[in-house]
This record gives sequence, structure tokens and C-alpha cells, in this order.
Amino acid sequence: MKIIFMGTPDFGVPTLKALAEAGHEIVAVYTQAPKPAGHGMHEQLSAVHKAAIEMGIPVFTPKNFKKEEDIQQFQNFHADLAIVAAYGILLPQIILDAPKMGCWNIHGSNLPRWRGAAPIQRSIQAGDTATCLTLQQMNAGLDTGDIISKSQEVEITNTLTAGQLHDIFSLTQAPQLVLDAIAQKPTPIPQPEEGATYAHKITKEETLIDFNMPTQQALRFIHAFSPFPGAYCIINNPFHP
Repeated sequence: MKIIFMGTPDFGVPTLKALAEAGHEIVAVYTQAPKPAGHGMHEQLSAVHKAAIEMGIPVFTPKNFKKEEDIQQFQNFHADLAIVAAYGILLPQIILDAPKMGCWNIHGSNLPRWRGAAPIQRSIQAGDTATCLTLQQMNAGLDTGDIISKSQEVEITNTLTAGQLHDIFSLTQAPQLVLDAIAQKPTPIPQPEEGATYAHKITKEETLIDFNMPTQQALRFIHAFSPFPGAYCIINNPFHP
């Protein structure tokens, strides 16, 4: 199968490699453009970008898909399917419709719960008892597409951190979820609106620990932001209210 892979952070790398190892033809990788990082603020390639170079796959980094040449380039691959994993760029309908089977997105929650940017963290912070990955057929809405399949549920224990849940999803569940769906081609089912919640993007300001919250809630709060961006507290600071 001819596949376009679209992703940016390390979350998508195991799935990209699994697709190639399974014999699928990865005709192109799309990722966000290099960004300044580190002490020297040198431009750094994304984790997916680095993996694609190592695998010898052509890489493309459009800022968005507003330019006609970027749209045409994407369409010219005549892909059967696009797999999207934390790409971070909105896809217009013309891109969603380009592959024969459309675009499938790997989302880190049990949709419709926790649509949006930070599903893993919000699941833990909210005190959810379990969560899973959802593979969805992308549409123009924000994580509102039809559900193709879901992974096995993961129990959210009192010791599970966002980093650990990320790795469970990324390293084991996401690759298998995608490969199984490609092989089995399940019929997508409409995603219900009932029970929908939104996982807002995390800000550094909100990760300040409020020690007035119940102990269990504080524990989940700390685990939700571990290892990034990290929950914090301020002790004996006369300049902080």
C-alpha cells in the first residue's frame, strides 16, 4: 500500500517504522519544519524528520497547505492512505480527500472524550480510570471524525505518568492499531457527540501546584505533567502572592 506518513514528535516514529517493516511503501513523510532549540538556538529536525532521513524517505515541511504547489505535490503521490500521528498542522479538506482511503489519525484518548491537543495529560489530570487510543477517519472538525478502531484500554493507576502512558501508546499500541486496521479494513462508525470533552493545550502557568487540592487530585496533577512541562511549586518566595 502506498502511504504518506504525517507526524512531528517521537510519538509517531514507531508507527512509521512498523509500516515500512510491514512492507508498505512510504512514499513521503510530512513533518513540521525545523525549529530553533537548545542553548545555541540552532534549528533542530523533528524526531519524525530524523527517522525519515535514516530510512531514506523523502521529507516535506510545508508551513500549511494554503499554497497550490504544496497541495499539488501532495496529490501527485497518489497515495492509498495517509497516516497522521501528532502532526500539529491543520489539514484542509482537499488534503483529507487526496488519498484513496483518506487520512487516518492516531489520537491519544478514548474519543469522543478528550478531543484536542493534550488528551494523554488531561485523561490523567481529570482522574479517568482508563483510556485508550482511537484511530479515526479525519474530517474538517477537530477530532470529530468517524471511529475506525480503538486499542486495548490502559488502566490509569495512581502511579502512571503522562510519559509512561505516552510510551505505552507510542511503542506498542499505535503501530499494532494501524497495522491491524489496514489489514482488516473495519467499517468506520460515526463518533457520538455525547460525552465529548476538550483537551486544551497545556500552559506553563497552569502547572503550578495548588496544595489546597485533595491529595489524590494533587497526585494526578503532578503525574499528568510528568515529565513535560512538569508541575512545580514555589516555596518562601516573598514576591509570589
